[in-house]
Amino acid sequence: MNNFFAGIDLGTSGCRIVIIDSDKAVHISHSIRYAKGAKQSTTLWWHAVTQLLSQLPKEAKNNLRTLAVDGTSGSILLTDSQGESNSSVLMYNDLRATQEAELIKQVMPQENGGIKDSLDMLDTRMEEVKESIYVLEKITKI
Repeated sequence: MNNFFAGIDLGTSGCRIVIIDSDKAVHISHSIRYAKGAKQSTTLWWHAVTQLLSQLPKEAKNNLRTLAVDGTSGSILLTDSQGESNSSVLMYNDLRATQEAELIKQVMPQENGGIKDSLDMLDTRMEEVKESIYVLEKITKI
């Protein structure tokens, strides 16, 4: 009996699933491409995931130990307090706000502020968080 581990990728152009075993050998790799020009939605995503999962052989389903899911970066979906979507998906590559982006670029200071300073500040905070995690891990092992 093999233990299987699944990865599902909800990408921009389609949905993919890969099933590996404990030795990292790939046993299954399937994908579904979204229709050209398909509007991204939770319904589209859920249909793709359930279709891929339904194609798995019984052995893979019965011996699945872990499932990891990832999705497109920077996409936004508003939900209610129950986690149900109540908006359409705003994809990372959405170009509807190009005029607004240009206005922001015009008024955003390029020096002593601006996006570079914001990113540098974020990098500093991330290093502080990593250091805190390291200290916590050391303390909990004592």
